[in-house]
Amino acid sequence: MMGEPTRAVESLNRALLLDPDFKAPYVNLGVAYLRQGEHERAIEISEAGLARHPDTPQCQYHIAVACCQLCLFEEARESGGVWLSMSEAAAYEALRSRSLEAFRKARESDIGANRRPRSAAAAAATAGTGEEAAA
Repeated sequence: MMGEPTRAVESLNRALLLDPDFKAPYVNLGVAYLRQGEHERAIEISEAGLARHPDTPQCQYHIAVACCQLCLFEEARESGGVWLSMSEAAAYEALRSRSLEAFRKARESDIGANRRPRSAAAAAATAGTGEEAAA
């Protein structure tokens, strides 16, 4: 269904109706909504996924990206001369904080830790020990 985001979203939503405990549709809907620029919906589905599967760093990551994108929209608006009201500024700060927290949670998860690039020093320290194959 690549290239057909509307059909993909429909199919993934049907999958959730059939089995709301299946994690994959939550993760994939988050990606689909992000790609469609539907950041609020990406946050909503990712929150729903976390409610059922709290240890899902992909959902944390999608929330982080969506919040970050919403912050960037506000920054672009402000750079265009539209100043944020006090409530908009507070909402911006809340989104920014939420984005940073969600990125942190995703990165600190077991999956996130395994995806971090290793430093050259760490690679050199394990060279020849057989650990590089396991890393």
